[in-house]
Amino acid sequence: MTTTSSSTVIRDNSINLSWTNKTSKIKISNISHIPIDIISDEDLNVEHNHVQLISGISKDYFDHGDQSFVSTSCHAKLWQNEALIGNKDGNKTSFSMCCGNGKVELPKLKQAPEDYQNLYHSVHPKGKHFLNNIRLFNSMFSFTSMGRKVDSSVNKGKGPYIFRLSSQNYHCMGNLLPIDGSQPKFSQLYIYDIENELSNRQHAFSTQKDGCKSTSQPLDIEIIRFLKVMLDSTNELVKCYRMARNCFNASPNIDLKLRLIGRRQQDGRTYNLPTASEVAALIVSDIGNSIDNRDIIVTTKSGSRQRINELHPAYLALQYPLLFPYGDDGYRVDIPHRGVTCSTNSKRHYFIAITCNPKWPKIQRFIADKNLKPEDRPDILSRLFKMKLDSLIKDLKKNSLLDSVEAVVYTVEFQKRGLPHAHICLFMHSDYKLPTVEHIDHVISAEIPNKDDDPELYALVSEFMMHGPCGSDNPKCPCMIDNKCSKNFPKTYIEHTSVDENGYPIYRRRNDGSFVEKSSVKLDKRSVVPYHKLLLKRYQAHINVEWCNQGASIKYLFKYINKGPDKATIAVVPSNNADDNDDVVDEIKNYFDCRYLSACEASWRIFKFDVHFRTPSIVRLPFHLPGQQNVVYGADDDIEDVLNKQSVSSSMFLAWMECNEHNKEAHKLSYVEFPTKFVWKFKDRCWKPREKGFSVSRIHTVSPNFGEVYFLRILLNKVKDPKCFADIRTVNGHVCATFREVCYALGLLEDDKEYIDAIEEASHSGLSLSEDQVKNLTLYEIEIFLLQNNSSLKDFDGMPYPDHEFVSSSNNRLITKELDFDRTTLLQEFYQLLGSLTNEQRGVFDDIITNVKQKKGGVFFVYGYGGTGKTFLWKTLSAALRSEGGIVLNVTSSGIASLLLTGGRTGHS
Repeated sequence: MTTTSSSTVIRDNSINLSWTNKTSKIKISNISHIPIDIISDEDLNVEHNHVQLISGISKDYFDHGDQSFVSTSCHAKLWQNEALIGNKDGNKTSFSMCCGNGKVELPKLKQAPEDYQNLYHSVHPKGKHFLNNIRLFNSMFSFTSMGRKVDSSVNKGKGPYIFRLSSQNYHCMGNLLPIDGSQPKFSQLYIYDIENELSNRQHAFSTQKDGCKSTSQPLDIEIIRFLKVMLDSTNELVKCYRMARNCFNASPNIDLKLRLIGRRQQDGRTYNLPTASEVAALIVSDIGNSIDNRDIIVTTKSGSRQRINELHPAYLALQYPLLFPYGDDGYRVDIPHRGVTCSTNSKRHYFIAITCNPKWPKIQRFIADKNLKPEDRPDILSRLFKMKLDSLIKDLKKNSLLDSVEAVVYTVEFQKRGLPHAHICLFMHSDYKLPTVEHIDHVISAEIPNKDDDPELYALVSEFMMHGPCGSDNPKCPCMIDNKCSKNFPKTYIEHTSVDENGYPIYRRRNDGSFVEKSSVKLDKRSVVPYHKLLLKRYQAHINVEWCNQGASIKYLFKYINKGPDKATIAVVPSNNADDNDDVVDEIKNYFDCRYLSACEASWRIFKFDVHFRTPSIVRLPFHLPGQQNVVYGADDDIEDVLNKQSVSSSMFLAWMECNEHNKEAHKLSYVEFPTKFVWKFKDRCWKPREKGFSVSRIHTVSPNFGEVYFLRILLNKVKDPKCFADIRTVNGHVCATFREVCYALGLLEDDKEYIDAIEEASHSGLSLSEDQVKNLTLYEIEIFLLQNNSSLKDFDGMPYPDHEFVSSSNNRLITKELDFDRTTLLQEFYQLLGSLTNEQRGVFDDIITNVKQKKGGVFFVYGYGGTGKTFLWKTLSAALRSEGGIVLNVTSSGIASLLLTGGRTGHS
């Protein structure tokens, strides 16, 4: 290993990025790490429209205010609803969303150089050019390239630009020097051909890429020079690459490797600016055995790129040098926390779908003084949508906006275009009734309101609740599948609301000539998405409200809510990169069914927001037979330690019986009813009286094939106040031997008396069978039914089995079944089939029947294409022989074919 002294970079004072604030319209205050503040006259809207964006269209709009809460621990700005999560009294000054109530401690970001900060303000004459092309400027100085396959098919129609990747996004780093004959790229620009560095950077990144907002003019050479000098003097990563450049200048043929170190020696809670020795090491020849798995080893010329570990502290700084001008460390896995030394069913339901509105006044206020679009801040969109969703659930559940609600279930999804939306199912209280479907019109509307009577509602419906245009007016609309609207728009006009046979409502849409013009297309009431007037005014977003009552529609809703995450099918194809020399493993393309993850969903999960929500909570109640509770242990655990665990001797089920011994309130409740008044404390392994809230309990389902466990489950729905297993088996002071006997004694199982009476009545009408014969015949028939369901009498303890000799004398089960056909019915079927045979089919039929009747036997192969009547011929042969008392075994090679023949079965069955 060689050591080199850090190079000294002298700032070029000749670079002139002077600016004046004579044309400034915005006062600069509270300069942050890298502030953005750029507004010009052409960016300002008309005053009336600007006020609407800030305050909302409707006076009923529910506004959450601005970010008025600041965490004292991390200085993050939060809205009031976010700050009050887990802080109802409002006494906390640090919050759970940002820094885990002060547990996460990170060092403050160092202020960027003042002249660099000025580029982010409108007061600088080159500031707007810099911000409009900031992605290109960043790529120009980036050390790593972004490895991905861009899918541009999503960007059709109107909507914000989406940068969608197939598979995972990752960062790649090339060699220190370019391959002979190739132009330098990314980090190579810091080392190779330094005399022409500025022109190389300008030439490589003066084109528009990946939807980046860029002008046709070349990038400003003065800004490029300024950024180069600034990074040379401040960025530790740049300094390391400049050191490598000095080594190559001194020894052009040296075999040099640059090791970007993945571990830091200093505490990540205090330091995020690494020193030069922590960032990199220059290594000559062999790299040795001291390489960490997250270290990045950059070779001189290997001809391939390497993928950067996303847990490397410099992962973000290598890709975004303009956001981290000092080469600041990002996330580190070894940063410790602060202070740490290293059942009821309702009858009416609503289905609500709400989508995030990027034009919410709160969002517009947030970006009003920044050169940003809503889609540039998916974290803000996610946080605001979460607050709106929480407020909506509160309005529905606590404020009874749609009447009394018993339960709420919702799931949050993310559109292919990235915006979050929620599907909500409301279960209304059983007392809440809609006497007739006409009452739906008072809750849900699918019409365009009168513009003069309610201009606010008209504006909201026009903007958020009109579907399309689609169909022939816009065949490229995302809803169009096979030249038809997948949402079945436009609907039909109807004077009165009704419900179809599947339980789906058909809302009133009267033809009064009203319309809304959208994208130069007139849309009438047939294109209105059903909505609730007050909810639309209060939340100013696309909020679809549907009424449902039938089981089919409820089943559909739960399928919609629990359908799982979005997925996308991607194809693995050979890379088009010239420097990617990986061999193609298979000539056939490989396809993968992958999870689709948008920026908003990533933000949503980072904030740990609920993806699935339900209230009231569901408590699952386990149970077991004596001494048969589940025991969970690891492969290396000592068996004595496992058996001595408190969880073994005190399960949730056993603790219920223990609670019955000392709590009088528990005496009134069965096991299923227990969670309504008590709460299971997992740490203490005991039940405690419930102080607040409500829960619905569900006991585990058990098949009748499990015997005693099944009968125990039945009793747990009825028995109250047992203190041990013997109490559960006690009926009127008598202790039964099994739980099955208890169920019979309590009348919880069906009575067999009517079947016994029927058999006795038949015995008096000429049925001359002995008692043993009746018993064996009955058991034999029962065994037949059980065998057809993959079971047997042998599976039930204490159940008698038919006598073997009697079963043998009753002939083979298959033969008995074959002789059980109704000959009269089969004979009629045979004549009908025989008259429908073609001449060719009749010839085959006669040949086979002749051989059977003459007992010659034989093997016959009938060949024909699908649909030529082979199955029809087999049915005719079967009916002919069975109608005369013969036996026919129809055997096929597939289960589907066996279903087409009477008594058919597969060869392996």
